[in-house]
Amino acid sequence: RHNTRNNQPTPSPSPPPSPPHQQASNPAGAHLNIVLQFRQLTPPTFTRVEGPKAVAEWIRQLEQNFDLLQCADAQKVI
Repeated sequence: RHNTRNNQPTPSPSPPPSPPHQQASNPAGAHLNIVLQFRQLTPPTFTRVEGPKAVAEWIRQLEQNFDLLQCADAQKVI
C-alpha cells in the first residue's frame, strides 16, 4: 500500500502487545510478572486454623487465582 499524497509506503500497523505474563523473556522475569499479577488479585491470607472447611475454602480461592493467571503447577510452588 502507498500513501496517495507522497507515494510513500504506508507503515504496517504494529502488532498487539503480548499478554502481561508472556512479556518477560527470561524465566526470572516471567516468574516475577506472575507473582506481581497474583498479588494484585489480593489473594486470601492464612493466619490461623479455623477448621478443615476454612482451610479448604482458602485453598479453593488460591486455586481460582492460579487458574485465572493460567499458572502451571511448577509456578504455584515458591
